[in-house]
Amino acid sequence: IVHRRNWSIQEEDVLISILQEIVAVGDRSDNGCFRTDIYEQIVLKMCEKIPGLTTTSKHIQNKMKRLKYKYSTAYDMFSTSGFGWNDVHQCITVDAQVLEEYLKKHPSKNYIANKSFPQYERLKMIFGKDRVIGSMVESAIDALEHINLVSEVSPETKN
Repeated sequence: IVHRRNWSIQEEDVLISILQEIVAVGDRSDNGCFRTDIYEQIVLKMCEKIPGLTTTSKHIQNKMKRLKYKYSTAYDMFSTSGFGWNDVHQCITVDAQVLEEYLKKHPSKNYIANKSFPQYERLKMIFGKDRVIGSMVESAIDALEHINLVSEVSPETKN
């Protein structure tokens, strides 16, 4: 039995940095997921960077699942009309009525209004490919259009 581990901000930051390095060198399987042997390597790298750290590959896997779920939930919201991003507070923004409709359609999703999520952009680099496997791949042009649509959302243009 693996007991749930509480992660410090520093530990989470180090984990995300290590995952970014792994992605940057292309050390993932062809389907965009991480190979099972990578978790032990991550444990060793984390212990190098944080002396005295006690963690296991199972802790790493569980934390990555939680980060991926959090990223996927935010990604899905961004793909829904009415959701935006606040750069200053690093959080998803949404009108209460839009959120209510979204949560009716997605009752399993958890959302805390204006909760800071500064890791989103870093997690996009790590998990972004996983979101398009088996579905449509977003082209660079689509991505730019999406960015432009999000940046055009302002108080004047909201319904």
